[in-house]
Amino acid sequence: MNSDFLYLANHSSRFFPQWNNRCGEQITGLIQLIQHATTRGAKIWCEIGSNIGESALIISSFKEVEKLYCIDPLWDERQYNQFLLRTRHLRHK
Repeated sequence: MNSDFLYLANHSSRFFPQWNNRCGEQITGLIQLIQHATTRGAKIWCEIGSNIGESALIISSFKEVEKLYCIDPLWDERQYNQFLLRTRHLRHK
């Protein structure tokens, strides 16, 4: 199995320092924000500080989001490759 995939499966900047894979509380606020904005017509989004694409994956999962721009000026090559791997199925957005 690809080592980048294994890294992504067990790594999360969102759940730092502790990962609780049985609890969704750590992303509830983001989901509520997206729901709030999309009910008011937000269709084009810009995420600044994309890191490895966790929020991008969640934001782009909403059908109301037509376009998502991801900006992270601090990417190194490993972060960029992880981002591409995590979001490869979202190229149309």
